[in-house]
Amino acid sequence: MAQVFTVARGGEQDSHARETADTLPPVESGLAAATEFLPTMRATIGCVIPAYNEEESIRDVLESLIGQTRMPDVIHVVVNNTNDRTVEYAAEYAGAHSRVGEDGVEQFTEVFVHDIGKNPDKKVGALNYGYSLVEGLDYLLGVDGDTIADSRAIEFLEAEIESDSRIGGISAIYTIDDSKIEGTIGRFLIAGQRAQFAAFNMQNMLKGRNMAVLGGQYSIFSMKALSEAMAANHQRTPWVKDSEVEDSLLSLQVKSAGYLTKISAQARADVGGMTTLRSLDAQQVKWNYGAIELMWPGQRGDTKGQPLHPNMRQRWLENFSMAVNGLTRILFIVLLAGSLSIDAFVFMWWWVLPPSRRRCSTCAPRSG
Repeated sequence: MAQVFTVARGGEQDSHARETADTLPPVESGLAAATEFLPTMRATIGCVIPAYNEEESIRDVLESLIGQTRMPDVIHVVVNNTNDRTVEYAAEYAGAHSRVGEDGVEQFTEVFVHDIGKNPDKKVGALNYGYSLVEGLDYLLGVDGDTIADSRAIEFLEAEIESDSRIGGISAIYTIDDSKIEGTIGRFLIAGQRAQFAAFNMQNMLKGRNMAVLGGQYSIFSMKALSEAMAANHQRTPWVKDSEVEDSLLSLQVKSAGYLTKISAQARADVGGMTTLRSLDAQQVKWNYGAIELMWPGQRGDTKGQPLHPNMRQRWLENFSMAVNGLTRILFIVLLAGSLSIDAFVFMWWWVLPPSRRRCSTCAPRSG
């Protein structure tokens, strides 16, 4: 950096300039020292938890959020239509929380609990109420009242959504923790739901991590993307009650606004599972009815059917598979009835065995 102070007017002056430059502190070290104590700016994340009768899980959910390696900047628990002790248990965590991480940096968050009483819009109303509380932040993290994530989930979600401005939202990788499930029926149903989640996750991972549905269980949204989706659809709030599957509709709108919807490569979360046939049936009917409503104009509000939207491809595949499944069963019954009517039915006992066992039971031993 000696050239900065050198004036070419003879050897004597050049020598004096060199001596002056040698006695001055290096500019680089001065800048480094000056910037060392400047505050480091990072994105702001507001967490919204819509809670309805979550007394059994709300404590674990809040413990998980407070224990994250990257704590949300604020956490809003929005309790609605509840008749249990959710408010009481959540209030135990109300207030400020701080923790010094492994890197020596202190993190701070504050928990607020809102009991909005009877809410005709249910989860949609609670989400929109929470959105109004975090509207000035960079990102909104939606978390269900029974979803517990890995300790680095928010850290991973923030890094991924910050890495590409085209991303409008990212969903965590979902599964169900079966360690606390009791009863034969409950374990059987949870095993099926775990397989369903695994297949869904794998399909999205193999398609460039493009996610058709940013599930409300544990997803992060860009506030800019939500704002543009609202403007494009002439809405005052991100979530609307025109669909049975509000998260699918919002994902479709974010995608239509020109943003990417992704599944995380690393963030994982355990969601609440259905342990009874009644609750599982209600959930599946809601999902399927909502998907059909998005494919074709619904009967409520102004839900526009978009059968050719990219987010609907997976829905079409699921419904086509169900149709083929049902047709196969009907044809089997017709074939069985026909064979019995002409006395042509033959039953082999090994048909009841799984395929691997069946191959072993029908194979002949090889001679040496």
